[in-house]
Amino acid sequence: MEYIVKQTIDKYEKCSDPNQKYEVIRGKIATIASDQSGSRFLQKLLAKASIAQISDILSEIAPIFWQLMMDKYANYFCQRLFSTSASEQRIIILQSILSHFFKICCDKKGTHTIQTMFDIINKPEEIALITQAMKGRIKDLSIDTYGHHVVSKVLSTFKKEKTRDFIFDESCADFMKLAKNSNGLCVIKELIHTFKPIKNQDRESYGSRIFNKILENYLDLIQDPYGNYAVTEAIKSWDKNLCGPLFDKIRSNMGTFCNQKYSSNVIEQCLTHSNDKQLKAFIIDLSHSDSLSGHMKSQYGNYVVQKAIEVLQAREDPECLLRDYLLPSLRRRLSEIVDKKLRVKWDQIIKDGEQGKPRKRQDVTTEEQTTLAK
Repeated sequence: MEYIVKQTIDKYEKCSDPNQKYEVIRGKIATIASDQSGSRFLQKLLAKASIAQISDILSEIAPIFWQLMMDKYANYFCQRLFSTSASEQRIIILQSILSHFFKICCDKKGTHTIQTMFDIINKPEEIALITQAMKGRIKDLSIDTYGHHVVSKVLSTFKKEKTRDFIFDESCADFMKLAKNSNGLCVIKELIHTFKPIKNQDRESYGSRIFNKILENYLDLIQDPYGNYAVTEAIKSWDKNLCGPLFDKIRSNMGTFCNQKYSSNVIEQCLTHSNDKQLKAFIIDLSHSDSLSGHMKSQYGNYVVQKAIEVLQAREDPECLLRDYLLPSLRRRLSEIVDKKLRVKWDQIIKDGEQGKPRKRQDVTTEEQTTLAK
């Protein structure tokens, strides 16, 4: 094929009659586009092509355009063709790929071609065709390795809520399935960024509905390998004051959450992103917790305690939460730590905290625990 393409390109270049040049490649567009040098040749040709020539090309390849979108080299030609087409021609392209849209989205090359299209689409008719192609397939697209990029692209590209209604509704219907899936999580995080809860917002608003989904399922999400990132994303990107109900729920199970791999990560984010009033509640609960010595000995809990010290040192701490609550509580619990090496490490951390010395967090659990954890 490479030889045939080279011959065709040479013949085209040598043709001196402008009216006959296109005839050289007519009927061979798909073959040429599927070759590396051929794809580059056609992309350059498209930059100078007239609307009539583009129409001729579309007429020839429309039935197999969806296949070319997934080809190793032809996909670049498809992207250039779409960008050089008029809106009426773009609609023809979209109509030709409609029945194969899902397959293209879930293809390694096809997903990039589709996303490039979204940067160009602007007509209501085009958006209507995209909606038609994706409706009812959001869950399947979202959990696919390549398809989830397409869903996220729609959310970030098309700003009018009506354009994204169906994505929101379908994502909310399968919220937990998506949040607990590595690919689906990316879509949930995009939703969290896109639809933020606002003070006094209607309960049926998008932001409120997402917030309520997280509140209702926080216990399951916070302990999940992927779901915990949905919670932390909300904590990091939403208004701290509006996150109060979520902080309260998390705090009610803090003793357990501190010592678990995934939920401890959420606790650290709560400490980092809470306002002063919320932080005080976390620190007092942590200081008075019967599980504090357990946190000090835990592979994950010890990081949470060190994070609490770090956060208090970084803030003004007008109520002296570090000096009057956390550090004294930690010192009282030292006697409960049997392992001598661990006790010495914590003693040093407490002394550094009392002297206001910042320090990098490190795993202070015993060597045996660390080895087992690995």
